[in-house]
Amino acid sequence: MGKSIIAQPALAANFYFWRESGYFETAAEYQPLLQTWSLAVEEQFYLFFPLVMILLFKLGRKAAVIGVAGLIAVSLGWSIFSTKAFPSLSFYLLPSRIWELDLGVVLALIQIRRERPRWVNELVSWGGIAMILAAVFRFDLNTPFPGYTALLPCLGAAFVIFGNAQQATTASALLGWTPIRFVGLISYSLYLWHWPLIVFARYLSLGELTTPIKAIIFVLSLILAALSWRFVERPFRKAKEREAKGAIRRVLMIGAAVSALTLSLGLALSKSEGFPNRFSAETLALGEVESPFTGMRSRDYLAENGTLPAIGSPKEEATRPPVLIWGDSHAMSLLTAFDDLGRKYESTVYVAAHPSTPPLTGTWTPRIGRGALRWGDDVLDQLETLEIKTVFITGRWGLYIEPTADGDRRNLIANESGSAEAPEIFEEALQETLLRLDEMGVKVWFMDDVPLQSHSVPETVMLASIRGKGLNVAAKSREDFWVETHVTRTLLERVLSGSSALRLDPIPLLADQDGFLPMARDGKPLYSDEHHLSPFGAEQLKPLFEPIFESTHRP
Repeated sequence: MGKSIIAQPALAANFYFWRESGYFETAAEYQPLLQTWSLAVEEQFYLFFPLVMILLFKLGRKAAVIGVAGLIAVSLGWSIFSTKAFPSLSFYLLPSRIWELDLGVVLALIQIRRERPRWVNELVSWGGIAMILAAVFRFDLNTPFPGYTALLPCLGAAFVIFGNAQQATTASALLGWTPIRFVGLISYSLYLWHWPLIVFARYLSLGELTTPIKAIIFVLSLILAALSWRFVERPFRKAKEREAKGAIRRVLMIGAAVSALTLSLGLALSKSEGFPNRFSAETLALGEVESPFTGMRSRDYLAENGTLPAIGSPKEEATRPPVLIWGDSHAMSLLTAFDDLGRKYESTVYVAAHPSTPPLTGTWTPRIGRGALRWGDDVLDQLETLEIKTVFITGRWGLYIEPTADGDRRNLIANESGSAEAPEIFEEALQETLLRLDEMGVKVWFMDDVPLQSHSVPETVMLASIRGKGLNVAAKSREDFWVETHVTRTLLERVLSGSSALRLDPIPLLADQDGFLPMARDGKPLYSDEHHLSPFGAEQLKPLFEPIFESTHRP
């Protein structure tokens, strides 16, 4: 919170949230100032673009139009490319957003003196509204953005403005309707207020926001936005309109003072690490979850070093044959447990793990890209090179078969041809992978996925502790989890029943006697977020993993 407070007055909020947008970073639902990233993008544009226009106007208006059009083309091209190659960078940083703002600059520069027929303006205006509405109702979490998809709402807005530049259309009459116009007037303040209210409501609710709570947030956002517009925005604009230099000077002085106070508050929060003394030692301990990830993203490691990283007993000290753990980030979250067991049984544990990359041959996901197509074959090659005959496989299986609860489809599995649906591709790839391992004489231990929680666990159990509630007040029931994973479990049952793989189920070791899947046990979080086990959580599964090591024979 402190760092994000500092970032906004420094006009760098978009850089801060871009840096914080990694796979394992804090969830958006816990960042109250996330919406300030777009303000920073606009501020950066307003600072540099006038300098560009001054230079262009020295060459004349026509040169300025051509120059801005060129910037639009370059920025749009970069936006389309970077949205696919570097999605977080493209979303948060200015270069891929310049063209969106420059559409407005072009509208301000061009002068069309020849009057258009009214029907043309009507068509352009309503066409623009239709484009905006299409974006509202068609875009979702899976829509790549900005990129080419941003053309729909941005051109739509430009068409509405262009169609009404010469004369008011019926679309203008609709948009000028008092309730709609009022929302437009308060929209800037509404944008500032709505997200912090949603985040703090999540803090208070310890669960999903109910419809009544959402309604309260909606009404409160409108009220606060209206007050901000009336007592902050309007007085500033009126002073500017009157050219009252004294009033403007006072506003700027107050703004500078408030910015200094904001920066001081942000620094105080950041340097003090959030004033932890306001919480009890027990509560603080709940949030101090050691990262379960060692930084070994094996696909990258293999590319650099030509071999897989290893944990457990060093190869030269091992007295038992090696074991391989193969999977995605859910496999990575088990490394502390496998490291301990590898040392206990004097076995080297090789690691083939990479986030959002299923342990299968010939597959990839849109989130990771086609670079993962060779990964499965590379792992099988390493099995022969390192003489590994025991493999443990696990992953967040449902992620590759079905969209997530919020509709995310970026991790649905694909093959090289892309000719089938994700469940069919997954089933075929799993059968092929298990068959190839069997032909190589490899013993496979296959683990079903661990239960997924509805909210990030460390934050949720801390909030429960602060409010004097049980740490598992928001835990999911085993029945709910079974319903959610029915499709995945049925598919796995169909494939594994026809293979020689030994199937492991983590649920009995993680569920409690009341049929719930707890977030914490013995006062310690079992997860490091919604779905990755913490080192303590992984430790609970050691009895499940010990037979893997016990089954290996001493040389």
